[in-house]
Amino acid sequence: MILNWLGGRKADFELCYRASMHGKSSNEFHNRCDGKGATITFIKTDSGFRYGGFTSVSWNANNNNYVYNDSSAFTFSLDKQSKWTNTNGVITYHHMSYGPTFGNGHDIYVNSSMNQGYAYMYSYRGSNGGYSYYMTNGNNWVNIVEVEVFVVKFKN
Repeated sequence: MILNWLGGRKADFELCYRASMHGKSSNEFHNRCDGKGATITFIKTDSGFRYGGFTSVSWNANNNNYVYNDSSAFTFSLDKQSKWTNTNGVITYHHMSYGPTFGNGHDIYVNSSMNQGYAYMYSYRGSNGGYSYYMTNGNNWVNIVEVEVFVVKFKN
């Protein structure tokens, strides 16, 4: 499913950050993942929901700003087997005090302790034009039990 969402391209996935392995800190996430190129982020909540996002733009904690240009970026829900593309140009937010954060508003936010966040639909929407929630219980604030970020290395 993920490879299809990446355009059917073959790719290797190299772990750059796992909260339970490397420490639950946005500093550690940025130390391990900044400047690595394309990444895919997976988030799991204490309710079992699994969602995340892809960006081809390298994370950069020193940016302290939004990233706008990445036509390949998307967010997704593994549980709903759905992917959403960006509709307003704001792809990701980069800041040392934030974990992986997607969209303006934000669509996916992970706090600096990598243990809480939220998922709303602001910048990414489905192919039917409508917004869908990542989770199904109606509670967009979540307790996060795991965050994994993989560098995506596309093959020819």
